[in-house]
Amino acid sequence: MSKILTIGPLLDEGGLRKQHLGEKQEAEEEDNECLRWLTKKLRSSVLYICFGTVFVFPTQQLHELAAGLESSGVHFLWVVRIPTGEDIATFLPDGFLERTKDRGLVYLSWAPQARILGHPAIGGFLTHCGWNSISESMVTGVPMITWPLEGDQMLNSQLCVEILKIAIAVHKKLNEIVGREEIERVVRLLMEDTMGDVLRKKAKEVSQITQSTFLPGGSSRKNLDLFVKELNSLILINR
Repeated sequence: MSKILTIGPLLDEGGLRKQHLGEKQEAEEEDNECLRWLTKKLRSSVLYICFGTVFVFPTQQLHELAAGLESSGVHFLWVVRIPTGEDIATFLPDGFLERTKDRGLVYLSWAPQARILGHPAIGGFLTHCGWNSISESMVTGVPMITWPLEGDQMLNSQLCVEILKIAIAVHKKLNEIVGREEIERVVRLLMEDTMGDVLRKKAKEVSQITQSTFLPGGSSRKNLDLFVKELNSLILINR
């Protein structure tokens, strides 16, 4: 009979939230602009925004997202995908980068997402609900605003909002632009309203449960050990 062993989530130690910065983490943060920027922010004060490495929003949606972020007044780290070689300023409202430079960072390169989510300054995550992003957010205890775009992301969003209760969803219709008012509404709910505090508390509980699975004695750790043991047995049999 075939066996199914559940192993995960798998996330290296660099992605786990630290209560205090040790020498190793401080050295890592010197290597990346995002992490250096976060070290200057208060605990749980920054909204991290990323929609994965594949999907590219149309310019109109980027404008609405930027306008909603600006109106919200929150601090944000926004990883943006645009066509290669283009100027980001042409995809955002006029003057947006200058007006928000003291509280926002728009980042165009690949970002170390697990380490960002594990940073104490991060207080929320606006995500497309890809499974890697969901897993990293659960492990690090960061509540989410879900904005699913395609495939299994719809189901992942439902899991986080309705079952785990560690997220709130953007209200949107299929193939329609999400307006700045809706974006400002959900950002304020997560980052400034008491609802955000409730979600953060629940996200922390989920993080503790999730992390326990790959600690010594946890289910994922046991299953991984069993998997390695069975592989070794097959190697011995085939010799």
